[in-house]
Amino acid sequence: MNEFLSGKSARVVLVLLTVAVAAGWLLWDRSWKMDQVYTGKIVERYQWRNWLRGVKRVNKPAYHYYDYYWVVECADGETRDVEVPYHLFDDGKVGDPVKKAAGEVYPYIDTPEALQNREMKQRLLNDAVEGVKQKVFGQ
Repeated sequence: MNEFLSGKSARVVLVLLTVAVAAGWLLWDRSWKMDQVYTGKIVERYQWRNWLRGVKRVNKPAYHYYDYYWVVECADGETRDVEVPYHLFDDGKVGDPVKKAAGEVYPYIDTPEALQNREMKQRLLNDAVEGVKQKVFGQ
């Protein structure tokens, strides 16, 4: 009976340790990205098929199966491969200036047109939140 309990408890400890390591890695990776600060220009864009996301299906969009990257030539002379979500990848063109601020996960395109688009999206989001508040809470 003791051997069964020790084997079962060892499995539980192994599962908890695995979950803790995976969660720590994900949190560390995100915090590391948020600490970076740089400015530069996009010199190349590429996508990489992520085979861990499975076989392509008809009901899922194609962008789901890829990781998207910008190659950014920074003002300090360093070249970085920056993973970005699809909506940023699609908006960024070669030669666009980008800026990465502390506390942000991804860089943003630093042009007047991109600033107008970000402000418009923020206004739409704020209006949507206000509409939901009025409907739900009657405010």
